[in-house]
Amino acid sequence: MGEEINVILADERLNLRKMERSELKGVYTDAVLSFSFYATSYKGCEFLLLAPKKKDRYTPMQYSNISKRINDSLGKPVAFLFDDLIYYERNRMLSRGVYFIVSDKYAFLPFLIINARTAEMSGKSSLTPVAQYILFYHLQSMSLDGRTYKDIERFVPYKYITISRAMKVLEQFSLCELKRESGGSITVHFLSNGRALWEKAQPYLINPAKEIWYCDDIRSDDKLCVCSYNALAHYTSLNPDHTLMFAFEKEPFKEMKRNNIFSGLNKMDGAVKIEVWEYPPIGLKKVVDKLSLYMTLKNDGDARVENELDIMIDEIW
Repeated sequence: MGEEINVILADERLNLRKMERSELKGVYTDAVLSFSFYATSYKGCEFLLLAPKKKDRYTPMQYSNISKRINDSLGKPVAFLFDDLIYYERNRMLSRGVYFIVSDKYAFLPFLIINARTAEMSGKSSLTPVAQYILFYHLQSMSLDGRTYKDIERFVPYKYITISRAMKVLEQFSLCELKRESGGSITVHFLSNGRALWEKAQPYLINPAKEIWYCDDIRSDDKLCVCSYNALAHYTSLNPDHTLMFAFEKEPFKEMKRNNIFSGLNKMDGAVKIEVWEYPPIGLKKVVDKLSLYMTLKNDGDARVENELDIMIDEIW
C-alpha cells in the first residue's frame, strides 16, 4: 500500500495520521519495517491502524502476536488494514481475535462495538427496502451477478452510495458476496440462484406496503401501478376486486397528498385503495412485481389468495 490511503469505516472516512518513527519507541524493529503505523479514532475511541509496507502475509497467529506486542508497547488497540480477505482467512482472523479492517467492506473491531460488517448493519434482522428492491430486481428483471456498483447504478433508481449500503446488507445475511477487484471496483456475487436464493432470503424479507389509505378518486393522468388483489388477479385466475387498488412510493405519495390529487383521502374506506410502499415498482410499473406482491399478501389468511400466491411463485421458476 502507498503512503496515501483512504479508509472507509461504516460509511465514514477515517482521519488517519501517519506516526513518526520517534512515536514508535519500544516497538520492535521488524514491525516498524513491515508496517506503516497510523493513529486514528472512531466515535471517540482511539486505536492504531497498521498498513503493510510489503505484500507478505502473516499467519493469523502471527498477526495476533504482533498486535499484542505493539499494544503492550504503545498502550492502544491495534487493527490491521487489508485490501481484501477471503472467507476462510477472515474466519481464522476472527478466531484468533485479530482486529482488522477491509476498507468499505468489513470491520472486526469489537473494542468499537463494530463486530462484523459495519456499525450501521449491526443488529438488523431484516433487509432494508433498497436491499430488497435490488434483490427482487436481480431475481425478476435482470441478473446482477458479477456486476459492479457502477453497473447496477444504471439499472436501479438509486445512487452509488445507497447501492453500496444495500449490498452490504445483502452480504450481511449471506445472500451475496462482495469482491474488490484489482482496479478498486466491487463486484457482486450472489450465493444462490433463482428459487434457492428467494427461499434463503425469506426470513429477512419485509412487507413493502407500510400504509393503507382510501380515497374516492385520484385526479391524475399518470399511469398508476396496480397492487394487492387486483395485481394478483392480473397474474393468476383470481377474480379482480371492484375496488381500485394502486401502489405509490412514499415520497410521490406525500407530494400528491400535498397537491390534493386524492379526493376524499382517508384511512377507513373508499372507491380506491392506496398502498404506500417503501420502494418503487419493479419492472413494468403498471402492476407491482410478483415477489413484492407476495410479501404484501402472504399473511392474508384467505385460502384462495394463498393458493394463487403459491401458483404465481411456482410459475416464476
